[in-house]
Amino acid sequence: MKRPQVNLLIDTLALASFFLLAATGVLMHFVLPPGSGRISTMLGLNRHEWGGLHFWAAVVLFAILSVHLILHWRWILAMVKGREQEGSGMRVALAFVAVLMLLALLISPFFLPVEQTTRGSENGRLEGRPGAGREPGSRHDR
Repeated sequence: MKRPQVNLLIDTLALASFFLLAATGVLMHFVLPPGSGRISTMLGLNRHEWGGLHFWAAVVLFAILSVHLILHWRWILAMVKGREQEGSGMRVALAFVAVLMLLALLISPFFLPVEQTTRGSENGRLEGRPGAGREPGSRHDR
């Protein structure tokens, strides 16, 4: 397969996975919203199952875009380096900062705290249950 055909295939797969990702996201947000208090399904899938499909569509899109970047890496380097002219060092510095920001964005979910709350509670405390209103770490929790 020639290079333009490979590029067309990769770009078509990326577009299809992007449309699937967008469609499942809109479906989960507007058609099957969280917290409705009932189980709703569409095409035999509930919100949780659509969420699984949404996640895997994102993984596929990420993989395809990674292949796309690899296939176009020489072009990317040529655009960053460019012709030697006044101010070309600024272009390289901006590209370096952009790559650092992208890496920070990619790894940030692994370092952010996860907060858990319980539905129908205030400040994370269950109301109407034994021990409701007690502070965590009090002598009753030991």
